[in-house]
Amino acid sequence: SLLFGVIVLTICISWWVQDRPLLKAKLLLRPFDVIHKGQWYRLISHGFIHADFTHLAFNMFVLWQFGSSVEYQMQQAWSGSSLIASLEPSFLVLSFLCWCSQGPSQSESPQLIRWLKNLIEK
Repeated sequence: SLLFGVIVLTICISWWVQDRPLLKAKLLLRPFDVIHKGQWYRLISHGFIHADFTHLAFNMFVLWQFGSSVEYQMQQAWSGSSLIASLEPSFLVLSFLCWCSQGPSQSESPQLIRWLKNLIEK
């Protein structure tokens, strides 16, 4: 399944950068670098980086729980007549916010939400 692939990829990348601080620093979310240096990859790459094994294990457990539900909903939607029509708008918003924030414990979450808010207000 796609979820299993994302979990394996996240574990591999996070484990790989643990002993490589320069590479880890290049992948972390820094809104200034995203906007002013055009490093848009940071919007996605930071989701694969974790502080330590406990952080990684907890996040992968939560991703597995939440992701299983999302994956099921998406499969049901694809088998229906319309993907968007079959999902509630609140579910889409919740999915987007959870994906963007990567959970409330990550320190970059407020920065990303503030950046998105500023981008929308422009």
